[in-house]
Amino acid sequence: MKVIIFADRDGKELLPLTLKTCVGLLPIAGKPLLEHVLDLLVRQKIEEIWLVISEFADQIEQTLQNGDRWGIKIHYVLSRGQELPSDVLQRLGDQLQDTEYLMLRGDVLCGARLREFLDKTANLTEPVVSAQLNGQFAELIMIHRLHADWLEAANLLAWNASEITVKPITIDLEGNFSKLDSLSNYHQTNLDVMQQKFLRLVIPSLPLPSNPKLYVGRCSQAPTTPSVGLVANNCHLHPSVVLENAMVNPYVIVESDTLLRNTIVLSDTYLGKNLIIENAIVWGNTVIDINTGMVTHEKNSRLHDLSRHCLHEYVEGLFHRSLAVALLIFSLPLWVIALLFALFENPQHPVNKVILVNNQAIQHGLGQLSTGEFESWEWATSVPLLRYLPRLVAVILGKLRLIGISPELASVSVIIANSHAYPPVGLISPAQLSFTASAEEKYLVEIWYAKRRTFLRDMYWLCHAGWACFTKRAWVAKQGEIG
Repeated sequence: MKVIIFADRDGKELLPLTLKTCVGLLPIAGKPLLEHVLDLLVRQKIEEIWLVISEFADQIEQTLQNGDRWGIKIHYVLSRGQELPSDVLQRLGDQLQDTEYLMLRGDVLCGARLREFLDKTANLTEPVVSAQLNGQFAELIMIHRLHADWLEAANLLAWNASEITVKPITIDLEGNFSKLDSLSNYHQTNLDVMQQKFLRLVIPSLPLPSNPKLYVGRCSQAPTTPSVGLVANNCHLHPSVVLENAMVNPYVIVESDTLLRNTIVLSDTYLGKNLIIENAIVWGNTVIDINTGMVTHEKNSRLHDLSRHCLHEYVEGLFHRSLAVALLIFSLPLWVIALLFALFENPQHPVNKVILVNNQAIQHGLGQLSTGEFESWEWATSVPLLRYLPRLVAVILGKLRLIGISPELASVSVIIANSHAYPPVGLISPAQLSFTASAEEKYLVEIWYAKRRTFLRDMYWLCHAGWACFTKRAWVAKQGEIG
């Protein structure tokens, strides 16, 4: 019997959580979802699996590695993302020589009795058998290859699968199931696991002898207050913290006099003093209100993302602003030339006002943050290098970086939506420095930049921009182009 796990969801239903990782690595009760799936299989003496992955494939391989921790062998198969299982299986070709295939999704939570399912299917001759929990398809099937349509039968596991011609027989099992198809469902599933509604899950925490309602993992400091909840491994909670039906995942710090009620705190999060957080998911400085669906990105000293290098970001911003001051000083003679060109080309209006997106978020009344806008101006000249000189002032003020995505309003939303990233907005963008013709090509360049941006890549583009200032494109170009 060959075991194939599909964990290639794009996770759009769980944004913004899936901006940082894939669904299969989101924590459930202190450890990644895929680890719960592997625990379920290992208990049935399964020694080899094929794992189909897509988003954040490198993170999955780094987390699970080759499976030695569970005593199994993991083979990784790359998918294009929510690809039809039949297409994935066709690419495997000669590797599929077994007559029986146990297939399941690894990005849902299934608390079924797997042994019961295997025993019942062993006595059946039907080509396709599926499991059902509480009247809901459990994303678990057994397929016999002898059936002519066995590849199409695998499409039962396609995410949001459409109707297929193969009709499986269904086996009802005991246990619980969660599809994890919304933020509220993910939140409630964590609370259900903590309340032991998924009995077959292995939770890496034990109840405190002094407080059986509080589960604490290894190397963690737990509160001494009467609390109900779960604290995973390697956490530090001040003794005065109060948990009321709350779950704290690994590597979290919570300061004194903070109350967490019906809240899930994900890894690498710092919570300061005197906070009251209710009915929420917190990850770093992102707070998701489960009741309203509102996502707030806090920028204050009481919530921090411990996985981000805050000092590095501050120094990087200071570097850009300092370099902009130097460029402004050295470019002063060009300002005189720019004025003369603008007066010659457009004597009535030598200066144009423009609205651009900046790097400084604004906060609304309910605490929600959004990208800010600001008014800038340009010289009314067709010479690209001269036209954008005034934007150096915006860099000095911290509204722009020297290198980043284009600050035009129309392009920022498209890039963020397609890259699932929030890159800095810049005076010069990689698309402007690339020899691209169409708007689609420029968007692709900036989406690639947004996903792969690092400080070293920014330095590369900055050097490229310096060289481009001495090329013909910087001085003679069509409207909208830069060096």
